[in-house]
Amino acid sequence: MGKPNPTGNRVLIAEDYPDISQLVGDILKDEGYQVIAVSRGADVVPTVLSSRPDLILLDLSLPDIPGNEVLRQLGATSETDEIPVIIVSAY
Repeated sequence: MGKPNPTGNRVLIAEDYPDISQLVGDILKDEGYQVIAVSRGADVVPTVLSSRPDLILLDLSLPDIPGNEVLRQLGATSETDEIPVIIVSAY
């Protein structure tokens, strides 16, 4: 069973490969994190606004919008610009 993590426990994974998203999500869940996953760049900002994650794991190679553009969008609004983002990429 995972360890409880009372603060900063919501992580958004933006990754288009389901196997990678599932693997990372399972590891985080085992450690007590709540995981929200999306597979398209267009879904990141709306999901962030509705779920208020404490951290975003962002793939640079999303199928519709590049991760660097998603990062720019996140930085463009005060509602999302202070959420930490970790860039995840195989490249």
